Amino acid sequence: MKNKSLYIVIIFLALIFCTLAALAAYFLFFAEKSNNTSSEKTDTTLTSDSNSDVEASETTQDADTNEEDNTDTSENYNFTYLTEALVYAPDPDNHVGFKICDTSIPSCTVYIIDRSLIDEIVIGEQYQVSFNATDTCEGAAGTSYCMIRGDVLVEPI
Repeated sequence: MKNKSLYIVIIFLALIFCTLAALAAYFLFFAEKSNNTSSEKTDTTLTSDSNSDVEASETTQDADTNEEDNTDTSENYNFTYLTEALVYAPDPDNHVGFKICDTSIPSCTVYIIDRSLIDEIVIGEQYQVSFNATDTCEGAAGTSYCMIRGDVLVEPI
């Protein structure tokens, strides 16, 4: 009876070891796949339609290209979203929000912009929002709130 228990424990430990090895290999494969080792810059653009579905598209630009035209277009920014302006409830006088939802994973991100950085915004209207970076992101109940920092371009659609 003692030998049976020992064999069961050894088989159980072997199964745990194999499971951990498989998980490690899985995560290493996807981490290696997501690392970009080439000299290309990849920008992801999420486009939101009226049903809050999100389409993702990627554009690739060679890192060796020289940008001669420094005009203020969405092509000069890392992130570009088509979204609707909304009231940012904690501070509607000084900030405006732009909400992006991804239905494949039930989550939304509200990008917050200081009103002094942009022209007049009409709440409920569609805009193309382009920016390079966010400052802080905090989340609650499936929604992240990110403050946009640096240059931002907001264009009506």
